[in-house]
Amino acid sequence: MEIRIDTGVQEFDINGYKVRFNPTDPVFLRKIYAAFEQMDRDEKDWREQLSGASARETIDLYDKGADMFTSALDSFLGEGATAYILGGVSPLAYADGLPLWAVLTLAVMDKMDEGIQATVSSETNGKLDKYIKKYRHK
Repeated sequence: MEIRIDTGVQEFDINGYKVRFNPTDPVFLRKIYAAFEQMDRDEKDWREQLSGASARETIDLYDKGADMFTSALDSFLGEGATAYILGGVSPLAYADGLPLWAVLTLAVMDKMDEGIQATVSSETNGKLDKYIKKYRHK
């Protein structure tokens, strides 16, 4: 006999790359926030290193930074995801006034927020109440 449950995992298409996660999963959300906060700190450090760097050092710092941010993004999107999603464009490049590492992370965070808001406003509490009443010890 087998029991299967719905884990709430959904598939999201990001520039043709399929990412699967439950948009209400606090463990996944914690990974994203930790990665975002680390990338924010890393970018500040990286920019400080850029100031006063020679042309050659700047190129090396961009390479190092791209690798660092790709690794951080892949930590929650999956191995190789960033290169595919960004099509070879550096996560340090800008679009919509933000570095791509931030654009991509915030897009996933927005999906998480939408999922959480939809769950909070759904009939979840009513469903739980039904079972609490049924199994409550009197």
